[in-house]
Amino acid sequence: MFFNRRQFLVRQLPGMILVTDVPYKISAADPISLLSAEKVQVGGKEMFRIIVTNDPTNSVWELQCSSDMQSWQTVSNVVPLPTGKILWQTPPTNHAMFLRAKVVTTTIQVPGNISYQVPLLTGQTLFDAMTSLKASSKTPFDFVDESQPLGRFVTSINNTNSRRWVFTVNGQQELFGGISSYVAKNGGDVISWFIT
Repeated sequence: MFFNRRQFLVRQLPGMILVTDVPYKISAADPISLLSAEKVQVGGKEMFRIIVTNDPTNSVWELQCSSDMQSWQTVSNVVPLPTGKILWQTPPTNHAMFLRAKVVTTTIQVPGNISYQVPLLTGQTLFDAMTSLKASSKTPFDFVDESQPLGRFVTSINNTNSRRWVFTVNGQQELFGGISSYVAKNGGDVISWFIT
């Protein structure tokens, strides 16, 4: 989807969610996002209004823009709306602007330099994310946990057994919760598991 001062065009581009009024699925495993765009008058000024409708509505999405479709910037001044929608308004620009909606992910790293991307869901605990990853990952992932009075504790990841598994978030040890209570809050967070 791109805009310029003289014309307002909407285009579907390969591999991107850039469609107006038609859902476009990237792959069978990816959720669908719907981008709609319109020209509106706000306070006497012409603006472009972009509304992203997300499915599933509990997933965390971000709107990204690019002038060259190579480097993408996250649009920071979006407004969350009810039922999983995102609103962004911007004045017309002098240059082409490409937009896409993208599911925000968190990375889970395990020993052996293996990283897994997990979609960020509202309120999802680390235990929930790891359980989902175990069921759906194309790269084999397995973990075993046990329930104790203080919560769930990991005892094995990818067939490496230990009662001393700990995790960090962006290099900082999480002091206030285990996998059953830690909720990822930021897209791009890196959760690293290791044995102490």
